[in-house]
Amino acid sequence: MAQPRVLVNLSIPARAGEAVKAGAEGVGLMRAEFLVYQTGRHPMFLLTDPHPRDLQTILADGMRTVARAFDPQPVLYRSMDLRSNEVRDLVGGADLEEVEENPALGCRGVNRSQRDADVFRAELAALTRVRAEGFPGLHLMLPFVRWPEEVTWARTLVAEAAEARGAAVPDVWMMAETPASILRAHEFAPLVDGVSIGSNDLSQLVLGLDRDNAAFSRQDWDQDPAVVAALRMAADRYKALGIPVGICGDAPSRSEALLETMMDWGLDSISVSLDRVQALHEILGRAESRGLAQA
Repeated sequence: MAQPRVLVNLSIPARAGEAVKAGAEGVGLMRAEFLVYQTGRHPMFLLTDPHPRDLQTILADGMRTVARAFDPQPVLYRSMDLRSNEVRDLVGGADLEEVEENPALGCRGVNRSQRDADVFRAELAALTRVRAEGFPGLHLMLPFVRWPEEVTWARTLVAEAAEARGAAVPDVWMMAETPASILRAHEFAPLVDGVSIGSNDLSQLVLGLDRDNAAFSRQDWDQDPAVVAALRMAADRYKALGIPVGICGDAPSRSEALLETMMDWGLDSISVSLDRVQALHEILGRAESRGLAQA
C-alpha cells in the first residue's frame, strides 16, 4: 500500500519556506483567517473600505507566497471558516454579526460564504488570479459543509470566477467534518474532487461537546473510540466511492498512536502542523521498515 503524502497545515504564509525545508510535500490546509484577523477589520468592511489593501489583494498575496514556495506541489486553500464571535470585535463586525450562543454550530463554513457571497467571490477571484500567474497547483477546499446543495452553489461561483478570467477551473475539495458529510458521502462524492477529514470539528460533533469549553480542555477526546470510528468511516466511504481522501486537524498532529492506526486506512495524504512534519516522516519511515521486514 502506498504511503500517504506528508502535507502541512499552514496559517501564516511567511512560514511556507520553513514547511518546505521541514519536508512538507504540499499544503493540505491553508487557512485564510489569519490574513483577515491581522488587518483588524471585518472582511465585509474590507470590501467597502479597501485602504491600504483590498480583500482580494490581501488574500492573493498570501496565496501567492505559499504557492510559490511549494510550486509545483499542491496547495489547498480553504475558504474562510469565520465564526461570529471571532469577527464581531473586528472593525465593522458589531454591525454585521449577530450574537450567537454557540458560534461553533452557527453561521460558519459555506453557510457564511452564502451569506457574505461577495467575500467568497473575492476569495475565488484571488485564487483564480494567482493560478493564472503560473501556479496551477493551487486549489480550493470548502469548510464545514452541511448539505450537498452548498457544494453545488460553491461550484457555480468557482466556474464563474474561472470563466471571468478565461482560466481553468480549480479542483474543489471539501472538509468532511460534519456527520452529515459522512452519512451522505454518496451524495457529496460526485460533487467534489477530493475530501479532507477534519478531525477537530468532527470530534466535537461526534461526542457532543464544545472543544472551546474549558471543562473539556484536559481530555484527549480526539482519540476517543467513537471519534476514531467516525474518522475511519469517513475514509472508507469516500475511498470506496473513488474520491481522494486526506486528513487534517489537531488529532494527527498530536497523536503518534493515531497516526500509526491510520497507516492502514489507505489515505492519500495526512496534513499536520508544521512542528509535526518531520515526526510524521519518521513515523512513515518506521511503518515502511516494518512492512519490508514482514514481506
